[in-house]
Amino acid sequence: MLKIKTKLDSKGTKDKIVELFYEMHLRPTDIAQELNVVKSYVTKIIQNDSRYVQEKELRKNNNKEKNNVFVK
Repeated sequence: MLKIKTKLDSKGTKDKIVELFYEMHLRPTDIAQELNVVKSYVTKIIQNDSRYVQEKELRKNNNKEKNNVFVK
C-alpha cells in the first residue's frame, strides 16, 4: 500500500495529469484509466490548478456547440 501511495504523490504523475487534461483535453475518467489511478485523485489535481475554471467553461461551450450542430 505504501508503494502505491508514493506513486500517486509523485510530482511526475501530477504533471502528467495536468498535461493530459489541459493540453490533450482528455476527460478525468480517461486519464484515470491511462495512469491507473482513481478518478477522484485526477479530479482533485485538476481542480487545484488555476486554469480549471477557464478550461471548464471552454469545454462547456464546445459541448454546447457540438450539440447544436448535431441537432440541426
